[in-house]
Amino acid sequence: MTTFSRVIFCFSALSFITLFLTDSVQAEDSFDHHVHQLADDNYAVRVAAVEALVKICKKKPALLDKLVPIIANPNEEVERRLNAREVAAKSLYTERGAIGFTLDRELFVTNMVDNGPAKNSGIPMYAQLLSVSGKSIKDKQPAEVYAMVHATKPGTKLEMVLVDQSGAKRFFYPVVARRSTIRCDEYPEKRRERAYKEWMKLRCQDTKTN
Repeated sequence: MTTFSRVIFCFSALSFITLFLTDSVQAEDSFDHHVHQLADDNYAVRVAAVEALVKICKKKPALLDKLVPIIANPNEEVERRLNAREVAAKSLYTERGAIGFTLDRELFVTNMVDNGPAKNSGIPMYAQLLSVSGKSIKDKQPAEVYAMVHATKPGTKLEMVLVDQSGAKRFFYPVVARRSTIRCDEYPEKRRERAYKEWMKLRCQDTKTN
């Protein structure tokens, strides 16, 4: 490597580190600013602060730990405590995905939701599923396949390979939907509350340990 190349490499590395640190500091500043607004007199400002903090915390989950002292402090402003709790609950919750189909033990499609992603993508009834996102699902149970779909972010185009009744191997690309829009037994609020309680329990345990 020439001297010029070394200089360019060092400059690029330094620029990257500087940019990373700058973004981190700005994120922290923005976070603190919005936390302050959680108790603002203006309702619209409080709502906007909650939405902004959820976006920030989803990108940088470590910042959620800064909400624990606010939520757990009985002397903190009630409005800020409640809104901080809402930020944590919404940030921790991830909407599960679904495509609206049912598989039997041999992974044949036995049912599909009307106007669901599976049906709309053209997947035929009684076709056998072979792979999901390029991964073979041979010997997997239907519950394991559903778990793969649930873990997929809504809006994602999922590649699925199936064999239809004629024996032809076919590719389908259903767009994963939010599970709550397909399943009537999906309760986002309950799952969000459960995720929040589990998180707070762990944070409180960590505080006692430290």
